[in-house]
Amino acid sequence: MNTANGSFRRWVWRKAAALVLSLVIGTAVAAPAFHTVIAQSDVHSSFHVTLEELGYGERVLSSPWGSTQYSFRLPSNWLVEEGSYLDFELGYFFTEAEQGEGTVARQFFGDLMFYLDDQLLQVYSLDAPALEHIHLRVDIPSNVLNDGASTYHNIRLKLDAAFLCGVLHKAQLIVYPESLLSLNYSLTPYTLDLSDYPRPFYQRSFEPDQVRFVLPAQPSEVELRAAAGIAAKLGDLTSGIDIAVTSDASWLRDVSSGLNGSEHLLVIGQPDRNELVAWLGENVALPIPIHRREMSMSTRGPAFIAPGDTFSYTVTVTNTASISLTSLVLVDNCPLGTEMVECDPACTEAGDNQVRWQLGPLSPGAATRFYLTLRLTDLESSQPGLLENLAALQGKNEELWNTSYLATELGPTGSEGQTTSIGQGEYFFVQGERPVVDGDGVLQEIVSPWDSNKVALLVTGATEEAVYKAAQSLSLDTSFPDLKGPAGLIREIRYSPPPTETISSEHTLADLGYTDRTVYGMYGQELTYWFPVPLGWSLTDGAYFRLLFGHSAAVDEQVSTLTVLLNDIPWASVSLDESNAIGGVLELDLPDSRIKRGTSNEISIQSWMQVSKDQCERIDVEQVWLNVSQDSLLHLEHREQGTSVLDLDYFPFPFNTRPDLSDVLFALPSLPEAAELESMLRVAYVLGSSAIGDGFRPTVSLREETPDAESLSRYHVVAIGRPSANSLIRQINPLLPQPFVPGADQVEHQIGEVLLRLPPDLSLGYIQEIPSPWNEERALLAVTGTTDEGLEWAAYALSQRYWNLAGNLVLVREGEDKVDIQSIDTRGLTNSGIVSEMAAAVPELTPVVTATVTVEAGEGDGTVTQPTPSPGEPGASSGGLPTWVMLVVGVTVATVAIIFVTAVRKSKLR
Repeated sequence: MNTANGSFRRWVWRKAAALVLSLVIGTAVAAPAFHTVIAQSDVHSSFHVTLEELGYGERVLSSPWGSTQYSFRLPSNWLVEEGSYLDFELGYFFTEAEQGEGTVARQFFGDLMFYLDDQLLQVYSLDAPALEHIHLRVDIPSNVLNDGASTYHNIRLKLDAAFLCGVLHKAQLIVYPESLLSLNYSLTPYTLDLSDYPRPFYQRSFEPDQVRFVLPAQPSEVELRAAAGIAAKLGDLTSGIDIAVTSDASWLRDVSSGLNGSEHLLVIGQPDRNELVAWLGENVALPIPIHRREMSMSTRGPAFIAPGDTFSYTVTVTNTASISLTSLVLVDNCPLGTEMVECDPACTEAGDNQVRWQLGPLSPGAATRFYLTLRLTDLESSQPGLLENLAALQGKNEELWNTSYLATELGPTGSEGQTTSIGQGEYFFVQGERPVVDGDGVLQEIVSPWDSNKVALLVTGATEEAVYKAAQSLSLDTSFPDLKGPAGLIREIRYSPPPTETISSEHTLADLGYTDRTVYGMYGQELTYWFPVPLGWSLTDGAYFRLLFGHSAAVDEQVSTLTVLLNDIPWASVSLDESNAIGGVLELDLPDSRIKRGTSNEISIQSWMQVSKDQCERIDVEQVWLNVSQDSLLHLEHREQGTSVLDLDYFPFPFNTRPDLSDVLFALPSLPEAAELESMLRVAYVLGSSAIGDGFRPTVSLREETPDAESLSRYHVVAIGRPSANSLIRQINPLLPQPFVPGADQVEHQIGEVLLRLPPDLSLGYIQEIPSPWNEERALLAVTGTTDEGLEWAAYALSQRYWNLAGNLVLVREGEDKVDIQSIDTRGLTNSGIVSEMAAAVPELTPVVTATVTVEAGEGDGTVTQPTPSPGEPGASSGGLPTWVMLVVGVTVATVAIIFVTAVRKSKLR
């Protein structure tokens, strides 16, 4: 499979999962809350969840055989204990045609079998024709759910009434959604392993998956780029994680007050800038400990080294303490592939390519220098392209006090140029007994100090560059094969070039990420597939879908059918008979008129299967099946059209067109607040879920002054924040479909000479899309609001309900389903048309002030401008409109009334 097909397949899975699972999650959120009871010891717990809360409604099993199943996932750190059970609420209703309802003299009406992960738990015999309410408890052996192979489990119910098969009857067993699953469990320690990322943040179990980003109080652009890349990759790897943001200071303040603490954390930043990283370094045993620097160190050496060169390093140690220090040791970890020539003062050689100096007494403020001369002898042993020298200062008990790192480039010829490296920042990291290079990114995962059921992942390093490296390792398509365990160092990030191939016109279902799929059982079954069609494609008459399938020979060809739907519209139907039982082929033209461009399209394959044998001969579920081959082919023959359409109906397009999102710029206020940061990360999550890249590198701007036009022309811009806070939104305000009052967070509309304005305390979110003012081939998206609350609603709509958006202007306000969304397309509307649409969406718009009236005095007389009085002034009506306007309205109403009365009288005379 080529790169384009692989990218295409990933795009489909992400787009479809984002749409379908978000709808499922949205339903789950609205369902009744789960019931969790935690024992006082916080070790043993019980959990209850109904089938309705799992997303299942009422199910009906019909005689003589019926089957249904329910799926659920367990958190990976749950150990299920004895006392767990399934509590079913059922009803059974039987009618025998020959004797009439209620006259059957039988002792047996069937068996009801309960399975968990294909293990039979219990058989319940139905012993009466009418059992309107059956309350049945089925105990769960703990070993069934604790096999460790998977957190995914299935509950299956089978009705077997074969004994009644020869009797003309109707019987149904109803499984009510109030039935519940009750689990006793204890928590086991998490297996902290970076190779499992994004677990345990993403579990898809009973509770919504949540992660809180903890950022420095005043994050830098680099730190926000790091966070945005991680959020985008989470969108790529998962579906439905809830992202929240807080500052380091706020988190520490809240947990010290007993608030929060029960969340998974992604902590981003250097220990110098993120107080939570420093606090964890001082209070938690980290896999890669954090040390505070003592003394001052620097290393000076050559800028370039050629093979065979002899070169020198100078390491300087300065006593920054207020007292004299003794018994210190300087250890230099020489570059690989070198041999020592000499050292001054005298040093001792140790194993692992080390040399050591014993420092004499060093008074406050004094400095001492150490010289080391080496020769490069083995180029293959060195780090590719670099020679790395790492010096470390140790105390008398060999504890590490400080470190200094210098990397020198290898070249064909040496250089006389010199370079100096100084230990950066207040902290450095230590792995084992060696200091970590300042430029290395550091990832380490720990159990949360505030909740043993949660974890914290530190994305950190000694420098800003190191933090970004660590974040990028979480932003790339990798399973961390070299990062087994709870911690790892990121030396270098090597980016793969984005795929340049165009999307292929042919894709098998395997290319789209699907394998061979089989459904079992009689009656209705369904398989669903998703495929995208780019916005610029128009399918031609040669486009088709070739479905390859097979089915059980046991089905009755007189009543068994296969039906195909395209985007919920019936497409074709075929009988399931002997001719297509093996190697069935159904080729269907793909009509362009039914295709959704710029988004995912759905193919639904529905089967109806009944057995062809004697109805009283038992047929197991596994004997009735339909298979769809992964080699089924979509041939998307098409013509290329322009893709300049900008419409929120296509979001995330065009912001997801570049696979790595490197052409997306998030423009934030210079001092962004938590709501704005949260909005950015949630939008990044959506973009990552729909892009086709293996890694993500969006850009972030915090500038008070707008970046230059040339820089902005390279990006699709997502501007987030209230207009009064975001300088870029203020700059492009006149270009927006709904401009704001200059310098304020309010909007106003003019009808003729009357201004309509929102009440100052009304919260309203706005999503507005326009061509970029700096490059018409790119887009600008403004996510804003009249208040912080309105901004949060706008971000929620964009990240959680984007499939409900349309047009170029969306108004978002609080609603029954979290938010109420009103889409408007202002293009092609007159000013009065826009106002009419706005008034319908926002009835709170009221006339609060009148505009200046311009009166034309006649040809050649020029223009006379007359100020319109405000309410309460002479010449103004009590309603706030000028007297002359009221007179005109009055005369018009009277004229209409006279005409109406005259017409009525004439009709009566006739």
